[in-house]
Amino acid sequence: FKGIYVTETTTYWSTPRPGRVFYCEAQRVIMTSNGNEMATYIAYGVGRFSGPGGRISFRGSVYYRTSSTEGKLASINNLVGVFEYEVDESGSTRAKVWEWK
Repeated sequence: FKGIYVTETTTYWSTPRPGRVFYCEAQRVIMTSNGNEMATYIAYGVGRFSGPGGRISFRGSVYYRTSSTEGKLASINNLVGVFEYEVDESGSTRAKVWEWK
């Protein structure tokens, strides 16, 4: 994560909406490998079927927060990003986040 070794734990859910669309929300905890710093994020998005076999592609926004002021995670405090997240029929996922400046 931004060149820092971290452990991430994420909980997300999605619910179908009319028109073969899904609404999703996610929450994540990010811990540095030494356990000295923690950050969280919350994300909101919309997903659509994007290929054969039930693959779904989500797009949305993500908001980061940390109490770290000088540590490795300090630069992400109040960061806003946009994301792409894909999940296939086997449950494999791929995610990308870009900082929105």
